[in-house]
Amino acid sequence: MNFICDGNNKYTVVVENKPYHFGPDHNEFANLVDSLKMGDEDEFIQLITVGQQLADWTSGDFNFVDGVMTYQGEEVHTVIADRMVRLMKNGFSCNPMMEFVENLYENPSFRSVNELYTFLANRSLVITDDGYFIGYKAVNKHSGGDLVCKSSGEVITEGDIVDHRTGTIRNNVGDKPSMPRRLVDDNCGQACGSGFHCGSFQFANDHGGATPMVLVKVHPKDVVSVPTDSGCQKVRVCDYEVVAEYGQEISKEVVDKEDLMSYDDEGDSDEEICEDCHCHIEECECDDDF
Repeated sequence: MNFICDGNNKYTVVVENKPYHFGPDHNEFANLVDSLKMGDEDEFIQLITVGQQLADWTSGDFNFVDGVMTYQGEEVHTVIADRMVRLMKNGFSCNPMMEFVENLYENPSFRSVNELYTFLANRSLVITDDGYFIGYKAVNKHSGGDLVCKSSGEVITEGDIVDHRTGTIRNNVGDKPSMPRRLVDDNCGQACGSGFHCGSFQFANDHGGATPMVLVKVHPKDVVSVPTDSGCQKVRVCDYEVVAEYGQEISKEVVDKEDLMSYDDEGDSDEEICEDCHCHIEECECDDDF
C-alpha cells in the first residue's frame, strides 16, 4: 500500500489505484494505522469501509463519512457513533441506536442531552429496540393499609411494589409514573432533588441494600438531569414505565420486550450472549423519589 500522512495526522492511502482518506477523528484510526504498518490491505479495506457500510444502513437523516456521523446535518456524539459502529461490525442492526438518537433529539434541553451522553458513556446503557433505555430501580413491597399513589392517584394495596424512598409511588409491572417536567430538579450538581430516579445496577443495589429492584424503560426525551455526585450513575426523569421485576443484570447492548421478560426470573437468561458485543449494563436508582 502507498500512503502519505500530512502534518495533521491525516492519511491518504491508495489501494488498487483507489484513494482512501482518514484522520484522527475516524473511529478506527489506531487500527487503520496499524494495518498500514503491517501492510495488511484486507484489514485496511475492511476498517476503512465500515463508515460506508453504516451509511448504507441509514435513512436519509443519518450520514457517516470519514469517521464522523451526522444526523440531520448535526454531528452525533462519538459515544453514539462508536456504539453504532461496534454493533455493525458484530453483525447487529444499528436501527435501535438510530431510534435512540431520534428520540434523544426530542429532549428540549441542551444540557439534558449532553448530560445523558455522559451517563451513556459511563454506564454502557442498554438500549431497547424502539430507542428507549433501561434503568434499574430499588423498590419495596407495600405493607400496611391502603394509600393513594402520589403519581397516578390509584390505590396502593398490600403487596404492591412501591418506590424505595417514599413508598408513595406504585411501581408494579406495567405502571407508568409521570410528573410535570418543570417539577423535576434540573440541577446536576444537586445530589438529592425532586423527580423520579433510575440508573445503574450498582447504584440501585448500593442504595437499595437488600430490597428488590425493577427494570424501568425511559424515553430519552424525559431525562431532566444526570447528578454528578454519583459518578453519573443515576438520572432524574419525569416519566418512565416499569417493564419487569429484577431477576438478573442485563448483559446485552440492545433488548426487546421478550428479552426483558427473560430477565424477570432469577438465574441466567436462555439467550446466548455474543462475546464480541457483550456489554455489562449498569443503571441507576436514587433514594429520593418525588
